[in-house]
Amino acid sequence: MSPTPVIHPDHLEGTLFVSRYRAPADHDPGGRRIQADREEIELITGGGGGFEDNGRITDVGCGAILWHLPGETTIARSRRGDPYECLVLTFPVKTNRPRTVPRLALWDSPAEVVAFALEVLAGYHADGCDRRALCWYVYSRLLWQASRHARAGSVRDLPAALQAALDFAGRAWAEDVPLKRLAEAAGVSVPHLHSIFRRHLRTTPHQHLLRRRLQEARNLLVTGDLRIKEVCERCGFRDLVHFCRSFRNAFGLPPGAYRRRHTGPMPFESE
Repeated sequence: MSPTPVIHPDHLEGTLFVSRYRAPADHDPGGRRIQADREEIELITGGGGGFEDNGRITDVGCGAILWHLPGETTIARSRRGDPYECLVLTFPVKTNRPRTVPRLALWDSPAEVVAFALEVLAGYHADGCDRRALCWYVYSRLLWQASRHARAGSVRDLPAALQAALDFAGRAWAEDVPLKRLAEAAGVSVPHLHSIFRRHLRTTPHQHLLRRRLQEARNLLVTGDLRIKEVCERCGFRDLVHFCRSFRNAFGLPPGAYRRRHTGPMPFESE
């Protein structure tokens, strides 16, 4: 079982260092050992590579959060023809602590990953940036994402074919993706695709895509002013009735009622 992320109030010391890295196109980067009194996070923002942990190679793509402690090694292999890019976040720490954060976690929205990376870079290089505050913000945000993933299950337990399918689904979730196309992205047959989804995620490819669309619809409903029909269309639903029924089945309320409940003041309830 993956460790549950825990934040230590006295753990960080000083401010973080932020940089961007793109792996070479023609050879593997080889990996780099993390020095003492440092924690380093590689947040993959594009491409892909192979991450080695305890002699096991896991294919990682956009959204992978690789959390390294002192003495551990950064990603050492890059995907041929599609080298990985990442945001490198280095945190000074007072003392070396036992691992409380999964070594490898997944942020399941590539668009959010890229937006977060741009936000951090812009803040880090802005005049007058409070880098101590930025340090805590970045560390806490990634802890939250790692915590969400820890509850959902570990990436390291997923076969490469399934991870490839999830990466593709993460990029094309709003499209009408035929299962054959998803299977091709994973390099397996459609029956095998169903098999690995059921075995490792206890769902089907169709249900996974549906859930991903509904999650985005929920975000749009509570963070914007799009009409229900516009949310429906933007999230890849072609039928409003089907969208409303699916949304209610997933979240217990139809879209309009869900928006009203979560975008206004809560009514007073006596105990």
